[in-house]
Amino acid sequence: MGLALGKYSVKAITDSIGQGQHKYPEGLEYGGVGPEAQVQIVREVVQKYSSSYRRVILIDIHTGLGSANQLHMMTGDGVAYSKSPLLQRILPLKIDGDQYDLATGDDQGFYPTPGDIINYFPTIMNDNQETLALTAEFGTIGTGTLNGIKTLNRLILENQGFHYGYSNQEIKAGVEQDFHELFFPSDSNWRTLVISKARYVLTKIVDRLGDLQKVKLSN
Repeated sequence: MGLALGKYSVKAITDSIGQGQHKYPEGLEYGGVGPEAQVQIVREVVQKYSSSYRRVILIDIHTGLGSANQLHMMTGDGVAYSKSPLLQRILPLKIDGDQYDLATGDDQGFYPTPGDIINYFPTIMNDNQETLALTAEFGTIGTGTLNGIKTLNRLILENQGFHYGYSNQEIKAGVEQDFHELFFPSDSNWRTLVISKARYVLTKIVDRLGDLQKVKLSN
């Protein structure tokens, strides 16, 4: 009702939903009331296998947000491109500009994600390590008011069906298919683009980290 009356914008609603809530178990994006078991597991695994490295980079791969068919490399809260030499070295926009763009949770089409792994990751690393956590976000349905409304509608219907069931199998199949398309489109062009850009970015990051290591050894 608030959306129809102009009281709330689509962005305000999607931002509030996307950031999660911890009060209503059957509501959208319920985040629970405490850390999940995998939080401690991730901490132990990361610390065990990264302790001997000077530079550690985490890439969290996602789909859904942002412009359709675009790869957005998202930084964590408070991480500015202009103030991160490591980020500039591994993702030089002047060279890679046609492969991705850089985004933050404050940009149009996105939202801050408190508690997200890209914000958590740097807090568990050693002070003597140079660390960087990024989300590789592949846009699917696209941005804009109409697509925002479509996304909200699909999220609401899937959540309602999950908790309360569907009136028939045909409706269930339709809702689940629409929800699936939000995160894994059936369009073969989209899938090909995702694979191509993911390979490019991940390969370049590894290569550039190797170049940084060579510079260190030669000094």
